[in-house]
Amino acid sequence: MSENVRSWFLTTDKILRRISPGSHSFDQNCADKQILRVYVVIMKKILMTIALLLVAPLASAEPVSLVEITRYLNSMRAAQANFVQANPDNTLAQGVLYISKPGKIRYEYTVPNDSLVISDGRYLGIFDRKSNRGPQRYDLRRTPLDVLLSDSLDFTAAGVVRDIRSDGTQTRVVAIDPDNPKGGTITMVFTSNPTELRQWIVADPRGRQTTVILSDLEARSSVSASLFDISAAAAAMKR
Repeated sequence: MSENVRSWFLTTDKILRRISPGSHSFDQNCADKQILRVYVVIMKKILMTIALLLVAPLASAEPVSLVEITRYLNSMRAAQANFVQANPDNTLAQGVLYISKPGKIRYEYTVPNDSLVISDGRYLGIFDRKSNRGPQRYDLRRTPLDVLLSDSLDFTAAGVVRDIRSDGTQTRVVAIDPDNPKGGTITMVFTSNPTELRQWIVADPRGRQTTVILSDLEARSSVSASLFDISAAAAAMKR
């Protein structure tokens, strides 16, 4: 379990204990108790979901080789999955993501808000629905996500993998973009028989980690190109 996920568990448990119905904080400090009740229920459900994903027992399996990881990721042309995301500030988000290679990903956040992140293959657009300034754009090639979204990266090649290890149930691979070695790392966690991507952890150059835990990952032959249009999404938000 990554450090930011562990920290999130501790922080969230303390918050939920303070604001749950019957607690002193709930009785004294909440202006709108009904909204808070709904929030507590939602957060408890997310906490249970992430706990099940992380601590559910996994069958013992052989380590996944770099050759197999290369084959698996390069053969995944498109995919859809539910996800739970643990952020560097100990907050949690939940939603659905879509992948279309090369270079495209879409995070549709449903909890705690309906935020949106889209990569169109060149730029990563981060939308703030509370702002009228449009999405913030970042060069995808300057982020470790470029490794995950490549359709032709060879993980056996020199300079790509920094570390690979297995605990008997999962194989963890720490990788970098060889064209941008100072751009951070991405740690991908796989299970075997069959090979499946379970989570990834993006660490920026300052070491701040964002963990994405997947469930119901479904490989697809294709995903609609309209899902990855940053300009179209920005225009839709202005309506």
